[in-house]
Amino acid sequence: MLWVIRTNETAKVRYQHYGFAEENMYDYVMEYNSDQETNITMEEQIIRILTELRPEFDFTQKDIDFIEEGMLDSFDLVTLVSELDNYYGISIDGLDILPENFCSVDAITKLLIKNGAK
Repeated sequence: MLWVIRTNETAKVRYQHYGFAEENMYDYVMEYNSDQETNITMEEQIIRILTELRPEFDFTQKDIDFIEEGMLDSFDLVTLVSELDNYYGISIDGLDILPENFCSVDAITKLLIKNGAK
């Protein structure tokens, strides 16, 4: 079973690359409009983005390293950086794209704040 948020162009391209037809990606569609949710915390939004990227994992776990546990790989980090940049209207410095900055929600939060996210 496959689901993709219709506005997530990165995910659609990724799945098309692996042979999925776009019309079959919407078995379960999550509609999300960031303008409607002004009270969401940065941590909650990070978890949403991570879950969209890798729905098979539980990113709410506090004492787990996403990289060491294989929940995120290098391809995921590239996609995640793009999604975070777009959502927060920032540009994460390339020198900050290190595994230790993506190993947990707390680490990602600190990275975003360092790079100007509010």
